[in-house]
Amino acid sequence: LGERRQYNKIKHIKTDDNDETEEEQSDEIIPTFNILLVSDTHESQSIYHVFHVTNTDGLTRQKYCPHCYQQSFDPKDDHYKRDYDSHVSQCKINGGQIIKKVKLDEQPFPYIPHIQRNETYAYLLANNTTQQFKTTHYYITYDFETVERKVNTYFGKPITKDSVICNSQWISVLEPLSVASTIKLKWREQYNNDDNYRKITTPFGTVALKTIYFDLRQGTDFISQWIEQVFEEAKQVELDNKYDNKDIPYNQCVSIIGFNSSRFDQALFSKYLHNDKWTIQSYIGTMGQGKQIVVEHKQTKQQIKFIDAMNYTQPTDLANFAKDFGNKDNESKGLFPYEGITYDNYNYELNKSCPFSIRAFDSQLKNKTMSDDDYQLYLTDAKNYATRWDYLQHYNELDTQIMIQPLDNLINWFYQYNVDMLSFMSLAANANAIKYAIAYKDFDFNVNYPQQSKKSTPFILSQSYWNSKVIRQG
Repeated sequence: LGERRQYNKIKHIKTDDNDETEEEQSDEIIPTFNILLVSDTHESQSIYHVFHVTNTDGLTRQKYCPHCYQQSFDPKDDHYKRDYDSHVSQCKINGGQIIKKVKLDEQPFPYIPHIQRNETYAYLLANNTTQQFKTTHYYITYDFETVERKVNTYFGKPITKDSVICNSQWISVLEPLSVASTIKLKWREQYNNDDNYRKITTPFGTVALKTIYFDLRQGTDFISQWIEQVFEEAKQVELDNKYDNKDIPYNQCVSIIGFNSSRFDQALFSKYLHNDKWTIQSYIGTMGQGKQIVVEHKQTKQQIKFIDAMNYTQPTDLANFAKDFGNKDNESKGLFPYEGITYDNYNYELNKSCPFSIRAFDSQLKNKTMSDDDYQLYLTDAKNYATRWDYLQHYNELDTQIMIQPLDNLINWFYQYNVDMLSFMSLAANANAIKYAIAYKDFDFNVNYPQQSKKSTPFILSQSYWNSKVIRQG
């Protein structure tokens, strides 16, 4: 496993008197102490607080090397004693200095991410059966609908004597109203007589689509109910992605894909991803924008990963995403009056059976009004639903369904280069894999390539090479 590295804001200071001359040397042991440096700002001025730390191990719950004071170890780790003793003994020999070493292989290894980062393709290549390779194309999509809740709270620097009004104001917050998911599964004949499944044709053949839906009528914990159901549906998705031949390895998490979710939807449900039933196993990204969140069910050990479809395309909106990457027969995004209902009146408004008025679709945020033609399209669609709640469900589910075609087309486009799109986190990573896959396309597994010539001059790592290639000059 190697050494566990953890760097903290702990400074190890040696006291020194700069006024002393070099000739005045003493054998006196110079005392050392630790400080915690905390930075802050006040009225645009930088402020630094210094705290004397008497027990760094107790503060950080880590055991630090007594020689370099930089390497820390977790005492709860199973290999703590082995790693700590090994590091301390070597660090003592090095005098507390970190010595960088480079160990070069006798022969260079190729960089081929579409093989090295996909154990399934690597296994098939090793067995000369790459024709059996299939990309991950069963997944789950999701989308949230929200309503605005007025807050009107002031914060920041007071600008009145009574401190009631400050220089910043929090006007409103978006509250989750509903969530829907579409599950893409392998088609089975048993789905023929089941209304919960819809049969469609994709670049990968005939598949089944199933939708699930939850809203505030099912309780304030409807998001937790949705996550629990997603875990349940992911079991079948994982089985459908696996190979019929059990010897072929496949260990990828089930992808739960939203659109623009890393900037929006994740803020609505991220607090529900850690409880007594499931927990976050891996979080890649920033606190405000997660590129990938892996969640594991504590009982079943089932893992799902939340990702954003926009990781694989240029910035756009859902309607254009469906138009640009979908087929001509792909359904268009529906219409819903986002500003026509609020958190205070949503239940009253959505219980009505009549359609929304055209004025309800006016957007002050975008400074737009609905055209008569668009309103007629909405009326034609709305008459198929008994209440506005039913129309909301249709609208929410439609947003998850129109993602399927463009996602499948993107997955299929990468598949022609033997690249599994969902095994990478971004468009850049997939493009990088394609570049090296093209460079590697002429590789023949059955050819015995010549080994390194014994007459060739071996590479010797010199200090000058190290300085120019490894150490970055300022």
